[in-house]
Amino acid sequence: MSGIHNEITPGVGFVPGRPFTRADHVTNKAMDMTAHPWTENGYDRTLELTNFPEYLKLFRRRYGASTDQDLPDVNAVVVPWGGGGLTCGIASATRELRSACKIFTAEVATAAPLAASLAAGAPVEIDYQPSWVDGIGAKAVFPQMFDRARKLIDGAFVANLPSIANALRLLVQHNHIVAEGAGACPVACALSGYAASGKIVCIISGGNIDPAKLARILTCEL
Repeated sequence: MSGIHNEITPGVGFVPGRPFTRADHVTNKAMDMTAHPWTENGYDRTLELTNFPEYLKLFRRRYGASTDQDLPDVNAVVVPWGGGGLTCGIASATRELRSACKIFTAEVATAAPLAASLAAGAPVEIDYQPSWVDGIGAKAVFPQMFDRARKLIDGAFVANLPSIANALRLLVQHNHIVAEGAGACPVACALSGYAASGKIVCIISGGNIDPAKLARILTCEL
């Protein structure tokens, strides 16, 4: 995963931050991996969830050096919620480096199991609706990740598809950043005012978007 963190001031614009990348040399042997099987579309699958003790040490150093140098007085961080690994890694590092900084997740309204689960107080299954924002979202959250995340985050935001499309257009047209729907979701949440005021870091988690879909979004057809 690679990403870019941007400082957002709603109504003003973006201050581009420096790119950061995951420590690619961290292998599974350095991580405490646990396999969690499930069934999807008739196929047995396995998700590798990690307790990442060594991974977190490296992540903290890299993430901390990046934010300390570029944005030393961050008020909030908004992270796209997929499976929970990215959120928990960033949240753990942020809690250690800036205990007062708020940490929020961002989900698309058509697939927001974390927000629903937090509201229910336990993992619940939702009515999942596929959309062009396909880098995040699922029918449910994994119980292990839910337990870890709710101890680390301050809340879960949900953005609808039009607001994510607007955020993506803003990123492309004003910041020359081509993000996928999942990456634009935190920006949509921040611009909606959910994260309050101050300096807000949005984790733009990737740029894997179909060119035809991007063209339709830029021309306001999607």
